[in-house]
Amino acid sequence: MIPPTLLSLVLVLFKHIGIKESRDIDIVVHTKTFEELSLLEDFHRESYPEGHYCLKNGALQIGDRFLVSKIDTNWTYDYIFKNSFVINGLRYMKLDVVLKIKKLLNRPKDIRDIKLIEEYLRSENEV
Repeated sequence: MIPPTLLSLVLVLFKHIGIKESRDIDIVVHTKTFEELSLLEDFHRESYPEGHYCLKNGALQIGDRFLVSKIDTNWTYDYIFKNSFVINGLRYMKLDVVLKIKKLLNRPKDIRDIKLIEEYLRSENEV
């Protein structure tokens, strides 16, 4: 069971603001919280080449940083916290940061997301 004091930074905001459905939930927590969660049997570890690992349980993936090895990015909890905002008690990464990540990765699954985010941001600026 995840402790109720978990401060989560949900990296996927798409469903909440109506951009698209998401198949997974990426969460970044403070290192101390991550260490506590890693002791629970609810999660299994998935290693990364950089020597770090995340905790997984179904569609939920938890880490203490956001790693994008393809672009040599290692954003810590503190960086993500500074680039986030709160909706209904949940903290989300700002869409402009998500857009930057998606453009840098530019995987086939990111191309549609890039278009959707750009359209959403344009529509918000027109209001």
